[in-house]
Amino acid sequence: MNNDISDEFVEFMSERFIEKFEGITLGDYDTIFESIKENDGNPAVPLIRYIILLTRCSEDNVDEIIALAKGKFVDEIVIPQNDTEIKDFQ
Repeated sequence: MNNDISDEFVEFMSERFIEKFEGITLGDYDTIFESIKENDGNPAVPLIRYIILLTRCSEDNVDEIIALAKGKFVDEIVIPQNDTEIKDFQ
């Protein structure tokens, strides 16, 4: 994310935090990945993994990550594990 974010925007986003999405518990990475493991087969899992990958990638890789999904349904996207997942799933 851009580092030039206003306090008002941070507050705005904080007020809209959701704790669950399609049965997947959100929060910190440990919580999310534990919930992902528990909900294997849930169609929301690839979407959440993709969003995590997109938000954690460097600016140099944004176009590459977007290209993984462009024009595809969520279940057609091949999502590589990110560094947090690799650590969690070992």
